[in-house]
Amino acid sequence: MRDSGTSHSGSLPFARGLSCILLIGAATSASAVTMTNDARKKIAGVYPATGFLRCPGGTGSGNLAGSQLTVVTAAHVVIGSSGGSCTFTIAGPSGLLTVPVDMARMRAGSSNPRSEPAARDWAVVRLRDPIAGVRPYSIGGTPNVGAAMKLVSGRTLTQGGVTVEPCSAKAMLPGPEIAMDCSAQSGDSGAAVLSASGSLNGIYVGFRSAAPSQAAAFSTSHYNFAIPISAAIRAAIAEVSR
Repeated sequence: MRDSGTSHSGSLPFARGLSCILLIGAATSASAVTMTNDARKKIAGVYPATGFLRCPGGTGSGNLAGSQLTVVTAAHVVIGSSGGSCTFTIAGPSGLLTVPVDMARMRAGSSNPRSEPAARDWAVVRLRDPIAGVRPYSIGGTPNVGAAMKLVSGRTLTQGGVTVEPCSAKAMLPGPEIAMDCSAQSGDSGAAVLSASGSLNGIYVGFRSAAPSQAAAFSTSHYNFAIPISAAIRAAIAEVSR
């Protein structure tokens, strides 16, 4: 579901929960689309902590962080769902596992993220059962401009494994927001933004573009962005993990 509006850090149209594809150049997006199932399985072994959330109101990516019970995602993926009706699917040591989410243990930056600044579009949820045998991501800091990153999404998990987009942090914008030259598609909301060493630096939440239906190189009028792991997110991870 697409939600367009005015940027809180400028005048560009802003969207969360992509209904269209925002491609930053053609090369990286093509590599993601044509990746074989065998390649995805190998990547899933390198980035096992990313999975896929399915809720009554939509779907998106989620990431184990802090513990084997704790998933970090974008708030607009899970807000509006209740009663533990969301599920989290991840590649475990013996194959795909699907675990119910305990929505009563959720902590989020906003109860209405689509009408709030993007910096509040985060959520930490607790699983009903731990994901044994999968190591959660370590929590990193805010990346420097120019730093190499990877956008790791669970949207292709059921087709063989996660999708990984190599990219970089292009700018730090008010919010704060991490503007990046990753490509993104529907289902990438909540995807992990990882440092070169594999620590969790941010969560993908949306894009800003003057022409969202067109593929183009990164520019100040056409980019995907993530929110960094703030002190509030760290505190929520610690609380939900207990």
